[in-house]
Amino acid sequence: MTEPVREQGRRSILAIPRIHWLITGLILGVLGPAIGVASIVADLGWGLWILALAASGLALVCALSGTRISTVIGFVAAGGLVAAGVLVVGVPPALPPGTHALPAFMPPTEDRDDVTEIGRDDDLLVIMDSERSAVIGYSLDGELTWSSEDGYAGGFRYAVHAGDSVLTYPAGGGGGGPVVSLSTATGQTQWSVELGEAIPVAANEDVIVLADRERVRAVDRDSGDQRWEMAGDIAASTEGSGHHDAFRWTAHADWIVVGDRERNQYQVLDARTGVPAADLNPEEFSVFDWAIAGDTLITFAFDDQQRVAVGTALRGGEGWQTEVDNFTTSVFYEPVGTDLRIATSTRVQWLDSASGELTTVEPPAGWTIPRHAHVNVDGTRTLLVVDRGSDGGVLGYGLLDSRTGELREVDGPYGEDPRVSGVTPSGTLVSLPYRDAVGEQHERLVLVSDPS
Repeated sequence: MTEPVREQGRRSILAIPRIHWLITGLILGVLGPAIGVASIVADLGWGLWILALAASGLALVCALSGTRISTVIGFVAAGGLVAAGVLVVGVPPALPPGTHALPAFMPPTEDRDDVTEIGRDDDLLVIMDSERSAVIGYSLDGELTWSSEDGYAGGFRYAVHAGDSVLTYPAGGGGGGPVVSLSTATGQTQWSVELGEAIPVAANEDVIVLADRERVRAVDRDSGDQRWEMAGDIAASTEGSGHHDAFRWTAHADWIVVGDRERNQYQVLDARTGVPAADLNPEEFSVFDWAIAGDTLITFAFDDQQRVAVGTALRGGEGWQTEVDNFTTSVFYEPVGTDLRIATSTRVQWLDSASGELTTVEPPAGWTIPRHAHVNVDGTRTLLVVDRGSDGGVLGYGLLDSRTGELREVDGPYGEDPRVSGVTPSGTLVSLPYRDAVGEQHERLVLVSDPS
C-alpha cells in the first residue's frame, strides 16, 4: 500500500462523524460495565470478564477519538483499563498474620504428568522430571539450582526427601538399579549402592533404613556403608503415626518396628544400631494399641472402664501411666517433636513422652478438625480446622496452633478441600484452593510459620 493510500485510510477513519463515535462509546460504555458486574455477581468466569474489559476499553477509544492524538490516548487508556482489570480481578484473598504464600512455580515441561514433586524446604523445591530423566532442584522463585542425571540411573525411579539429602531408588526393586543419595543443596551424588529390592523406609541424622519383605538393613547416612542388617519383616517406620504402613517413608525416625505379622509379635529397634529396645505384642496391630514419641514406647489399654496410656522408656529410665480420653470418636496419633498428639475431630490431647503429663487443647466452639485434610503428613504443629453450620455446610476455615489453641481464621472465597500438604523446618505447608472475583478456581501454597 502506497503512502498516499495509507494517508487516505487514516483520513477516512477520522472523517467518521464525532457523534457516531460518541454513540458507539455510550453503548459500549453501558454494555461493558454491565457484563463485568454480571460476571462477578454470578461467577461467570474469565471469558465474560475479558469481554467486559474489551467493551469498556473500546468505549474509551470511541469516547476519546476525534484527532490522531486523542485516538492514541484512547488506545493507551483502554490498554491500561484492560491490564488493571485483569490484575484486580485475580487478586487472591488476604491471609491471616503469621502466614505467607509461597511463589507459584510450574517446572518447565511439555507434560505436567512428567513432573513429580519430591519435597521442599524453606529455600528449595526438588522435583523428578521423567521427560528429562533427571532429578532437579529449583529455588522457590523458579531459578534452576541443580540437575542430576545420576539420581535417575537405571530407568524409571522413585525418590524421597530426607532433609539434607534426596534418595532415589528403582521402581519395583528387582535389581533395577542402585539406591542413590544426592545432596539436597547441590544435587551432588553422595553415594550409590546396589541393594536389590530394598527401598528406603526411614532415616535419621546417622542412618538410612531400607527394607524388603525379608530383611531390614541400615546404611550410613554420609557414605552408604552398611551399619547393620537383620532378617525380618518391617512392620512400621512411622513412629506411631495414625497410619502404620511399613513401607511409607518417614524422614526422621529414631525407632522402627520389626516382627512377625502372623504371630503378632514385634520388637522396637534402635534405628541407628539395630539393637532391640522393647517387645511389642499388641492384641491387634492397630493405631489404637501403641505409638512411639521421642524415646518412649506408648501403649494403650483399659484399666477397668478407663483408657490409659503406658509409657516405656526405650533408652532406660522410669515408665509412667496416664489416664486419657476413651475416644468415642475417630482418633489419630502423631508424634510432634518428642510429644505425642492425640487428636479427635473436636479435641487435641498432648502426652509428654518423658513424664506422661497430659494437656488438652480444644478448638473454639463450632470448629472441627477434618482428618482427611492431614493425611500422610507427619510432624505439623498447625492443624487445619473447619467451621460448619447446623446443616453441615462449611462456613469458614482456620489454622489452629495445636499447642496453644490459637485460631487464625482464613477469610475469603476459599474453595472446598484445603489440606495440609507438608512440613518444613520453619512451619506447616497448607494448600488453599480459592476463587477469584469471577469464580475461576486457583490454588495457593501457604507456609504457616511455627512460633520461634
